[in-house]
Amino acid sequence: MNAEALYIKYDLLLPPKYDGGYLIVALDEKIQAGDLEDYFTLKEIEETLKEISLRFEQPSVRLWSYIKDNLLHYFIRNHIDEPGKYYLTEYAKGVLDMMRNKLENPYKNQPLKKSFDERFTLRFDEIKEIEDLERKFGRMAMSFPKKIITDHLEGLEDELKEAYITLYELLDSNMLEAVALVKAFALTFRKFGERAEDITEAVRSKDKFLKDLQIIVDQFYAKIDHTKLSADEAAKNRAVENWKQSSEIYKDMEGFLGTVDDKINAARRQIYNASEKLSELQEYFSTRAHYRIQIQKLLGHMLQTAAYSENGIILENNFPLKSLVYEQEKMLYLKHYEFTKKKANTIVNILPDEAYEKEERSKIEKEIDRQQIINKWVEKAKKQLEEQKHVELDKLMNTILTDEQDLSIAYGVASEVIALASENAHIYLTVKQQIITTQQNELALWKAKITI
Repeated sequence: MNAEALYIKYDLLLPPKYDGGYLIVALDEKIQAGDLEDYFTLKEIEETLKEISLRFEQPSVRLWSYIKDNLLHYFIRNHIDEPGKYYLTEYAKGVLDMMRNKLENPYKNQPLKKSFDERFTLRFDEIKEIEDLERKFGRMAMSFPKKIITDHLEGLEDELKEAYITLYELLDSNMLEAVALVKAFALTFRKFGERAEDITEAVRSKDKFLKDLQIIVDQFYAKIDHTKLSADEAAKNRAVENWKQSSEIYKDMEGFLGTVDDKINAARRQIYNASEKLSELQEYFSTRAHYRIQIQKLLGHMLQTAAYSENGIILENNFPLKSLVYEQEKMLYLKHYEFTKKKANTIVNILPDEAYEKEERSKIEKEIDRQQIINKWVEKAKKQLEEQKHVELDKLMNTILTDEQDLSIAYGVASEVIALASENAHIYLTVKQQIITTQQNELALWKAKITI
């Protein structure tokens, strides 16, 4: 069944409270209390619906005829042999048990260390073969112990959350006396202390279990070394497979205990935050005591300075009689303000540099002339290649050096001719490993010949 089916049948799996949800809870409670038989009638269903309507002050609860179509899918079934009677399905009982376990976690008040010691303990010489390890700590074998630890941690989380809310309510309460407040605070905080000690012991047990399990994995790895010199290939393969299987078990346990570490760290943070509430309580008592002392001093001073007359008590200490505290308004002025006008930006006209312009234009013209000379010699080389079917680069470059007296022009022409040979498939370039020097002896190159 894909995820889309869960959205389609959600109302069938978890009906709303007034559309059959409360009815399932009430019927199960009556059956457990003995007020109903396991097989109940339609009249008993309708009476239960009326009781729900009165209990939750609902003017009307949906009748059985409107909600039965949904409930008869997964929660209620007709009795086959006795028409007119119904019974709760195992799915309905399972859903109710899951909700009750969430509200009343059976591991809520049990020590976490005890659960670790019962489920995650390796005794001496207990594991001899891989079957022993798989039977005790394999995925199937550890599914139920993992659930116990997970439920245990969720119960611990809920318990600390409830205690944390109680601390907030105590701090916000103004009705309790100091002694009662301290007593209630101490009882609540004792729970944090007990859980902190339990968590510390559980972490030690967990770490010891992982170390012992790693020793078992190392023992299986050591058996691989013992079978290396053996001629039995089956024994070698079996030793390798046993080590891989033990490693998988260790990785599985390490991953699960890693999630346990995350939840334990979250519980520790809650305990640490709760310890800060003690400091708030101390500050609260200190502030309230200081306030009471100041009030007592004020009352004593008033009684000492007061006098009685026919018109009543006269206060001679000149206490202010204003009902509201008066505070003079303050005007804030800017410390500095720039009143002067901003100076206008001055435009600097830069005159053209004729000498620099002339020099740059000369360079550009010289470069253009050089490119034109190179193009002229490249055309001559192409024409020679078409007429004579070959061009020798060393002779071409020496000719250019004789006429132009510029090595860069000769080098540029040679580069263009070689590029032409590379771009055309019918032109061939032959290179001999023979060093040829130019007339000016400033350039040495391999003997190269271009042919068609």
